[in-house]
Amino acid sequence: MYKTKKGGNIMLNLNELKVILEEWFTKIETEDNIPDDIVGINIGIIKKSDYRYKFYLTGAKKFNYWDDNWACIVDYEPKNKTLDIPVEVASGIIWCEFLDYLENILLEIKEKHRNYKLFNIENMTFGFDTGSLVYIGNLQHNLNCC
Repeated sequence: MYKTKKGGNIMLNLNELKVILEEWFTKIETEDNIPDDIVGINIGIIKKSDYRYKFYLTGAKKFNYWDDNWACIVDYEPKNKTLDIPVEVASGIIWCEFLDYLENILLEIKEKHRNYKLFNIENMTFGFDTGSLVYIGNLQHNLNCC
């Protein structure tokens, strides 16, 4: 547990968050059949009013690296589409810091479970519904080209 500048509490247990996410991805991998025509996976994040987080996973048959609206097209939803993160694991942390920690965790999980079909889909993003998506897919893009 950390203390904020205003004296509030921040809960962030990175190891527990990683375990919870790995279990969720494993459940999706073993219980769902991701269609072969899915080319983009998005892990959406919703910040609840009490600073807790909820994740959801969707897939799309089309992907556009330059336009995050591709993630609004839902062609695939697993049975276990959503995941509530317990308050004792992550709460009260500033959203941008949370994204930084989450990116590292997701990249570690992808590397560990690189045999999962879920992690072999060409494009993967994550982010808050109200913000930009962070790309953690398999393609290498030259962001300086435009």
